[in-house]
Amino acid sequence: VYQLLTTRREHEEAQSIPNSGGGGYGGSDYPWMGALVYDGKVYDHIRFRARGGVWRYSMGKNMWKFDFNRGHRFGARDNSGDNYRAEWNKLNFSAIIQQGNFGQRGEQGLFEGAGFKNHNLAGSPAPLTHYVHFRIIENADEDGGPGASQFDTDFQGVYLAVEQLDGQFTDQHNLPDGYLWKIEGGNNQNPPNNQGSYLESSLPNGDVDDFIAGYKGTQSAAWWKDHLDVDGYYNFRSSVTWVHDGDITAGKNYFFYHNPETDKWQVVNWDLDLTWTTPYGGNATGGPLSGDVLSIPEFSLGMRNRVRELQDLLHNPEQQGMLLDDVAHWVYTPGENSMVDADRAMWDYNPILVSNKVNSSGHGRFNEGATSPARSFAGMVAKLKSYVTGRIGDMRSYYLNADESSIPRTPTVNYTGIAGFPIDDLSFTSSAFSSPRGASFAAQQWRIAEVTLPSDP
Repeated sequence: VYQLLTTRREHEEAQSIPNSGGGGYGGSDYPWMGALVYDGKVYDHIRFRARGGVWRYSMGKNMWKFDFNRGHRFGARDNSGDNYRAEWNKLNFSAIIQQGNFGQRGEQGLFEGAGFKNHNLAGSPAPLTHYVHFRIIENADEDGGPGASQFDTDFQGVYLAVEQLDGQFTDQHNLPDGYLWKIEGGNNQNPPNNQGSYLESSLPNGDVDDFIAGYKGTQSAAWWKDHLDVDGYYNFRSSVTWVHDGDITAGKNYFFYHNPETDKWQVVNWDLDLTWTTPYGGNATGGPLSGDVLSIPEFSLGMRNRVRELQDLLHNPEQQGMLLDDVAHWVYTPGENSMVDADRAMWDYNPILVSNKVNSSGHGRFNEGATSPARSFAGMVAKLKSYVTGRIGDMRSYYLNADESSIPRTPTVNYTGIAGFPIDDLSFTSSAFSSPRGASFAAQQWRIAEVTLPSDP
């Protein structure tokens, strides 16, 4: 539970939502101040602002961003209640309410929570997320006093906390302390979110402007190998397309990270709200570096191989179903009143959603087109699982059909050890190598995964 305490004057300024057509502070400074109470600790005199671009003040339920003071970083905990490896300088709240005009309201954090988790599981570093219950202390009575409605209490609903891309991000993800640049319009337009422990120009490939200018020209495979973490890019590109991140094709919503140990660049994702089943952004195969890197046959082949590997291991109904259920269960229990129900009671038909303060397309529009049970959080979980089945075919169409008929056939593996699977005497046999085009066997890779029985954890 997060609680924000502000003075009346400061609170009225912070909660003031201008007409959706214009007005309102849209910058990146922090004009408001308050105290945040979390986990028994008071973070006093912190600054905060609303988050977002074009839709910053248009959804009624604002997104928020908090800036903590030096020496008093935020001790966030994950969904399980465990402390993150690194404390946070900034705290991002996603309002998980969605733009009403897309008819996807009701996903309530699935898009971002499952999207970023897919990136991380695929080996593409991305922000960690966790659900939060947020209250703003407005009155002496937390229920709003006599005559108050459900919309007048301190309760602000359920939000999703999103890890900031800064020096704490590199610590959390075991990355060397390197530069992190936010990219807008395909260019570097801001100071770095993390400067790193060295001067940007101290390594041959360390300057972000040089990297951007270089890849905008026609470059050889050797240049890319020298400047880009190519394998990491396959992970990023596969994940972007898998979660239908079409917004990234506008040259925004991503960072460039420079690894000072390898002297190579990586692309890191940011902002995944308009993804999955959102009817926006085409097929999401574009975006940073896609046409430049994947136009080279060697890298196109590497990309196809990685897409196939991820379809076997992660991008399939079994694994994605488990992943979606895992994200959902923190705020939803079938057959019981859950946090997502409390959030809906606060925001589905909040009076502000029919005022001139916001985009009126959002009032009461919940899970349009969701599969059974319709217009519910469970319906949105089911809708995303249905999306997964179709997306497998999309990925094949976008990346794999060019040589699908000529790749080696997938081998099968059989256990040939003694009964009981003794850990010191495991034995397996693979089927013979088979290639439709008569290629010779080159190598085989094995993976071993831990399996835990739900009945015997």
